[in-house]
Amino acid sequence: MTSPIIHIGYPKTGTTWFQDYFYPKVENYSYLNRPLVFKHLIEPDIFSYDSSVSIEELEITSDNIIICEELLLGGIDIGYGNGSYIKEMALRLKKTFPNGKVIIFIRNQVDTIASWYYQYLRTGGSYSATKYLFRKDMYNLFYKEYDLFSFKILEYDKIIDLYSSIFGSENVHVYLYEDFLTNKESFIKDFLIRYGFEITNLSSLEYFKKPNKRYRVIILYFARLVNYFTNKNHVFKRYFFHVPYLFELSLRVFEKLNKFWIFGSRSSNRVILGKKTITFINNYYKESNKRLLEKYNIERIIYHSYPL
Repeated sequence: MTSPIIHIGYPKTGTTWFQDYFYPKVENYSYLNRPLVFKHLIEPDIFSYDSSVSIEELEITSDNIIICEELLLGGIDIGYGNGSYIKEMALRLKKTFPNGKVIIFIRNQVDTIASWYYQYLRTGGSYSATKYLFRKDMYNLFYKEYDLFSFKILEYDKIIDLYSSIFGSENVHVYLYEDFLTNKESFIKDFLIRYGFEITNLSSLEYFKKPNKRYRVIILYFARLVNYFTNKNHVFKRYFFHVPYLFELSLRVFEKLNKFWIFGSRSSNRVILGKKTITFINNYYKESNKRLLEKYNIERIIYHSYPL
């Protein structure tokens, strides 16, 4: 018996690869592309959303459906809010796909936060890591958590609790991004068997060899500096004035310069976040990750050095 497959992220855990190269090739399921998911599941406000309309508009006529959308969890630049957005999306998914199976990929929080902040800089952000992660006194109490980032969004145990309470724990499946990255071919073969996915020509899959190479240290510094002279891509940033086309040109230049070792080593988590912030992250997620061990038996987080 088939069930709708609902892959909800997290961001920066290979979701783009699944969206572009894997799920569209599954022959015995229909993959709903991201614009459809946005239009009929995410964009409607709470007064407009109607599950029966979504089912009709999405042309859902069987359970052989796959969706893969990390922004159902809020992600990098939607924000956590007070958790209401995440819960609302979970409830919408249940109403639209009542017997769905939920797939969640998690990642070591230190790596995730470094990757998210690096992406913020890479796409035009100018705040320091401290200001990006620990933004205080910028809004009143009502808005304080409706920012670019909240540490709460990466308390994986609470997200799993939420989806388990709505879909049933037997229908929530958690994977570690690190396991996928370590041996993609073996992981995908097991993944196919687990969900009964059919791909005739498995050798045709295009596996990404490794995540995109980060900017070198000096390039990263210049990238943030350039972002002070463009209004591109982020509301939550500071810029002095906008120089037309500077951002687009800088991307091309930095990509070329990033090949040369003279600009320093690749930016590590410590360079991107700083030692003090990494210590904070490790302490913040200890209890949450202990619950992953105790309640959900996700023992591989020890092997991959998750904060404990």
